[in-house]
Amino acid sequence: MRYASEAAMPFYLLHMTFSVVTGYFVVQLDAPVTVKYPLIVLVATGLTWITYELVRRWNLSRWLFGMKPIKNVMPVASNAKLERQQL
Repeated sequence: MRYASEAAMPFYLLHMTFSVVTGYFVVQLDAPVTVKYPLIVLVATGLTWITYELVRRWNLSRWLFGMKPIKNVMPVASNAKLERQQL
């Protein structure tokens, strides 16, 4: 649920761009509508998803798409690991 909630705004902003660009090229193909429509949907959705995965990795792009920044948290070593290192 958290992933989908965070992805809502970028998906909303990106999907129309990819739908129009994909549709522009697919409509020119000599194929029936029953082939063109699923092709537009699959390609546009795939491009949107791939772009979202790239956007969510960097704080600058997250900020541009209205997402909260990723907090850099240093991993904490467990006590068991610290005890073994001291022995």
